[in-house]
Amino acid sequence: MLVALVAAYGVGSIPSGFLVARRAGVEDIRQHGSGNIGATNILRTLGWRAALPVLLFDALKGAIGVLLLRLVGGGPEWQALGGIAAMAGHIWPFTLGFHGGRGVATGIGVLAALDPLAALVATLTFVLVVATSRFVSLGSITAGIPAIIVLVLRGASLGELAVVSVGVAAIIWRHGPNIQRLRAGTESRFSLRGKGASTPPAGQPVHH
Repeated sequence: MLVALVAAYGVGSIPSGFLVARRAGVEDIRQHGSGNIGATNILRTLGWRAALPVLLFDALKGAIGVLLLRLVGGGPEWQALGGIAAMAGHIWPFTLGFHGGRGVATGIGVLAALDPLAALVATLTFVLVVATSRFVSLGSITAGIPAIIVLVLRGASLGELAVVSVGVAAIIWRHGPNIQRLRAGTESRFSLRGKGASTPPAGQPVHH
């Protein structure tokens, strides 16, 4: 099991956003926008064509983390741990000096492999919140809560719920600066225009 967990972390540490951005001519995406390697910063810096493969691969990393533990016979709790290991790799990748993304897409991938319905509910919550508020950060920090409720209603074990809750808490913690800006009214809003699409409050700089 330990080897599979390490492998899951290794998969999570593949910096897809960093690699896609470099291929697109951006030497270090961490020096642009929010400094994040995730799909949102890729979108705002390089546009949809670069962001979509990053989003899909980051989600795939989470699913692979779960499937690796399933492959070696791990139960639901171990599978969830595999997903969390992949999330840890994405958030703290050894490949980039332990400075990575926020784990949202990877977390959706974890849920998709554990319980597709929970993943669907989390995704719909994210889309609804972002569509109504235009705050990606708000959608990111709220999406995991209804997913946990779905897992409870569908009879997930306490161990699995505890592990998934750790993942949700990690995502919320990684959005600490965004939460502060939301409270201060200085968080930038999302736009579907793609590259450069970020609308800050009047007189405020752009934050991602």
